[in-house]
Amino acid sequence: MFDTINIKDKEFKVFFDKDNFKLHIENDYRRDVEEYFYDKKIVTIPHYILFIDTDGIYNSSSIEYNVYYYIKCDYISFSPNNIDTIILKSQNITQLVYNKEQDDKKNYNYSFTFNDSKFNVTFRSSNKINLSKYYQVSDVSCIKIDIEKCEDWNSFNKIIQSVLNMLSVIFLSEAIKNCSISIETTDQKNIGEICFSKKYDEEKFCGGLGNFFIFSNFINKIINTLYETPYINLDFIPKYKSTYNNFDYFSLYSCFEYEYSKIDKKKLYTKEELQNLEVAEQLKKDVAKLVNENLKDVSSHFTRYLSNYNPLEGHRQKLINGVNYAYSFIGSRLEDLLPPSTKEDFTTYIYKTRIKVVHNPNSDFKIEKTFAVSMFAEIIYALFLKRCEISNADLTKLLNDVLIPYV
Repeated sequence: MFDTINIKDKEFKVFFDKDNFKLHIENDYRRDVEEYFYDKKIVTIPHYILFIDTDGIYNSSSIEYNVYYYIKCDYISFSPNNIDTIILKSQNITQLVYNKEQDDKKNYNYSFTFNDSKFNVTFRSSNKINLSKYYQVSDVSCIKIDIEKCEDWNSFNKIIQSVLNMLSVIFLSEAIKNCSISIETTDQKNIGEICFSKKYDEEKFCGGLGNFFIFSNFINKIINTLYETPYINLDFIPKYKSTYNNFDYFSLYSCFEYEYSKIDKKKLYTKEELQNLEVAEQLKKDVAKLVNENLKDVSSHFTRYLSNYNPLEGHRQKLINGVNYAYSFIGSRLEDLLPPSTKEDFTTYIYKTRIKVVHNPNSDFKIEKTFAVSMFAEIIYALFLKRCEISNADLTKLLNDVLIPYV
């Protein structure tokens, strides 16, 4: 569909290819468009709100942006205030909230308040799973998001993404995002839908029936953690694949780097090591000041390296620190799978595989120890749940209940 948008008082022709989730904008004033979308990830056209990837692909006539997802509404122009309820339905959701012990249908409610939004999430559970003649699960249950306060589309994006990402975490598969999402007004009038571009593979292993009830006491903590990172990489969810390629591993290690950066360093180091870190931080400030005063042209690579410098945290040491930290709160599970005598071999293999993937990205070497990679994913998954402030005892029980048991 064709339309126009206004950027810096200029009219730009746009074409939204909704079947392929692409947005094309004419390329007459490239710099204006680039500046406009540098921090802005939302485009409004009649009947649609588009959430886009701000890295465009350029050609002589247009700039093409990938659309993560869009909202389609019956109203020509609409705002978050027009949407009161979001309803998610799918076969996977029915399985997620299935509870054979309860009587018929039951609601489980959670409330969330942030500076810019207030919303409630309701899991409508059932003790029934209806099968069609083709043995497909029908959508008996649903999940509702009731929006009480939402100031803008950025806040709306955080709401919908935090709930969907939470569902992926507890279902152990992003395939749960393959659901129908409708939007309603307060009088339960359906006014449109939300459509995502990516369809996720239905992995062989994913959350079992009723996984929601294993996590039910921690839903608030998980959404609170996810709310500020709507585009978090969830490749740390354990998949127990028979093979891992270079991209799988690179993405998994990126997840580790991110989760490691969120760990309170006081939990990793001794008092003496923390004192050494303070000295290193002061040294970095002194070097930065000296460079700024004496050198006009300094490469961004150097300044980035300087800001990230930590004498106690090379890539190998960060990996050792992260694994040791995981042992400190889920040791009872890890010691069965990775006995202390094998921990050094494990970290060495993960580290050396990282070197091969990062420094030889185009090589197609085989990752042989798939069990080690699966265990690495479990550790990162545990680091994320620990960041959600789940206690050690609860975390160990969660992992034993939802992850594959090993004999």
